[in-house]
Amino acid sequence: SGTTGDTAETACCKAILLSNRFVLAQVHRLLPEMKFNSAALFFALVSSVLAVFKPSGSLFDVPQSDRLAAYKRVSYMVQSANRPATLTPLVIVPSLIGSRLEATLHNKVSKHWYCKKDSKAFPLWIPNLEDMVEPFSNCWAEDITLEFDNATQTWHSPQGVTVTAPYYGGVEGVEYLDGYNQSGVWDMVVEGLVGLGYTVGVNLVSAPYDWRVGPTQVVAEQFAPLQALIEQTYARNNNTPVALTSLSMGGPYTALFLSTFVSQAWKDQHIASFTSYSGAFGGSLIAAYELTCLNPDNLFGINDVMMSGLVRSWGSSAWMLPAEGAFNDTVMITTPSKNYTAADLVSFFLDVSLPDVAEQVQAALPFMAPPTLGVAANIVYGTNLSTVAWLEFDGKNYTEPIAATGEDGDGTVTRTGLVGLPQMWASGQTQPIEFFGIANMPHGNATHTPAAIKVLFDSLGFSNLKLPDF
Repeated sequence: SGTTGDTAETACCKAILLSNRFVLAQVHRLLPEMKFNSAALFFALVSSVLAVFKPSGSLFDVPQSDRLAAYKRVSYMVQSANRPATLTPLVIVPSLIGSRLEATLHNKVSKHWYCKKDSKAFPLWIPNLEDMVEPFSNCWAEDITLEFDNATQTWHSPQGVTVTAPYYGGVEGVEYLDGYNQSGVWDMVVEGLVGLGYTVGVNLVSAPYDWRVGPTQVVAEQFAPLQALIEQTYARNNNTPVALTSLSMGGPYTALFLSTFVSQAWKDQHIASFTSYSGAFGGSLIAAYELTCLNPDNLFGINDVMMSGLVRSWGSSAWMLPAEGAFNDTVMITTPSKNYTAADLVSFFLDVSLPDVAEQVQAALPFMAPPTLGVAANIVYGTNLSTVAWLEFDGKNYTEPIAATGEDGDGTVTRTGLVGLPQMWASGQTQPIEFFGIANMPHGNATHTPAAIKVLFDSLGFSNLKLPDF
């Protein structure tokens, strides 16, 4: 991989950078044969290898004991269940960061010489660990960042990068988000339903999507395929109405689809019920924090400035801000000179010198707080966890608030954000909406919480569902 005139040491460094996957696969075999002229080169190689197996952040921290206990309880429930005469088809609508994404590169324009310019499809979310060794994490950040065109209200990938959400109509794109089956999201639900007689691709399907884009593009590009998938699943199962289930941002995503994209007559014919897990229907102040402050998550070793930049490029981040229709005139952000409610968020981002974010917030406003559902629904949400409800900044430094207060919620979305809009919908429609608060269930953990999974299985017509105490 070196060029003419390179020393052996320089050539070796380039080989490590440009052929990281090959080098990592061959390290164990080659190390006994390699001779290093400097200790620095050796430790650079070792550090690169260790970075692959010790990613920072919590995405790959699997709580095995808790997961095993939950699996046992769901398995017991499945074995005790009585099956209905007809299985209700189910469509899974995933969450923000809840679908696998794949990217292909063709003449990609990059500011980094070591980034690939051309490539067949590869995992973008969640990426292969070996692709996240520094400095290649910079390449990933380039590929997953979006650019917003305010004139067309659309988001697009950088030049030469094409991103898709694979496995539409199957479950592979949402069950596990990585190729190692470590980042499970819908795995317990899918495996439980298969145990109850469901068949993936027939009466158990999912609608993965590019969760980075904002609602204008969601409506324009993603809702027609979702409607077609529901209609196909309905027809494939002898015209049996379809149940929908979602997690987190999948809740407002599904609500927007049901409220604005399809008619009541279509819903009456095609939709049996909707079960929402941790639906962020009214948005969350955490989104404002992530958009304003330097992101502290250090995901995959990405520095906070770069991580904040890519989160600010996603239209979905703006969509998940608190909605005026849910929070009304509640003060949510305070500076020495001004108080901001949900109605003032465009002004807030202009005031903190984030005009690109302000444009995306403005684009999202008409799609926040859908007026109704028009279908029977189960709203499953976590309670009793302190959740950020108010932020204070000193007016000079917006990289971190100087104070914050919390209120009841699931740790990410407050109770108002979780149930405020559904309670309004329940009072204005004839179809029933039931609420299931589960104490101490963190946001996003519902699909690994047996009591929450039981709500879905109940709605699908299974009886005698028994949850053991162990």
